[in-house]
Amino acid sequence: MLDPKMERVNLGFNHIRVLTHASFPGLARLQLLLLHGNEIADIAEGALSDLGALQVLKLSYNQLRALRTGSLRGLRRLSRLYLDHNRLESVPPRALLGLASLRLLRLDGNQLAALAPEALATLRVRGVPACTLRVLHLAGNHLAALPAGTLAQAPALRALHLQGNPWACGCRARWMEDLEGRGRGVLRCGKEQACAACASPAARRGLHLRRLPPRMRCRPPRILTSPADGEEPLEAEVEAEEEEVEDREEVGEVRLRLTDARGRAAGLTCRLRRAPSVRDFDVRPGPAPDVPVRVRLTLSAALAC
Repeated sequence: MLDPKMERVNLGFNHIRVLTHASFPGLARLQLLLLHGNEIADIAEGALSDLGALQVLKLSYNQLRALRTGSLRGLRRLSRLYLDHNRLESVPPRALLGLASLRLLRLDGNQLAALAPEALATLRVRGVPACTLRVLHLAGNHLAALPAGTLAQAPALRALHLQGNPWACGCRARWMEDLEGRGRGVLRCGKEQACAACASPAARRGLHLRRLPPRMRCRPPRILTSPADGEEPLEAEVEAEEEEVEDREEVGEVRLRLTDARGRAAGLTCRLRRAPSVRDFDVRPGPAPDVPVRVRLTLSAALAC
């Protein structure tokens, strides 16, 4: 049993596997709790609710796969939370709610493939989610994008570590617009750590996020279906990735007419993003001047349909 008067506890590098209501009862004065390097796989709801004075909680290098919505309940004075190098695959939308003093959050070295829109919200102001973080580590995960508005909810954010993720830098990178106005300097990288870079599309692979265009104009793809007799043409939105509209000039277009097994037709227009390259070029003149020349060739081009 720990002394209720204790202010600092270091239980790092033991064999603790789970935190329950019986783990830290009555430690109302505890300010620092180190639990790194254990085998903790679960934190029960309310397990830390007696630690109202806790300011630093270190859970690095454990076996956490998920956080419960109430795992961190009651830590109203917590300012630094270390959850790095676990096995977290998700963060519930309200997992951090109530941590109004939280300034630093480390989630690097986990298995996060996506974040819920309100996963980083630490409080609500008149029903609107807000985040009090100043430093956020998300490096070394599987993130391709952040939900729109995630960074806008964190006006105090000063340092953001994003390296080591497969960032998609097409239209899905609209969340980057939330950084405008406070400068790209919030994206931290330097001599000792790589800069966050794009993994896709191919044209931007390896490009640092700091160098992305400030705003990308996008429009959804469209398919015009052929109407039946007496009907108006039908324009339909397609469930697909939005197309990024680039500033460079297009060099032409290709129009395709598609027909299914029932004879229903649809027209598809594809724009050429670069001049087609030609190979296997073969010209065969006709047997007479009024017979068309036969040309056989193979074209390759970048299409946007």
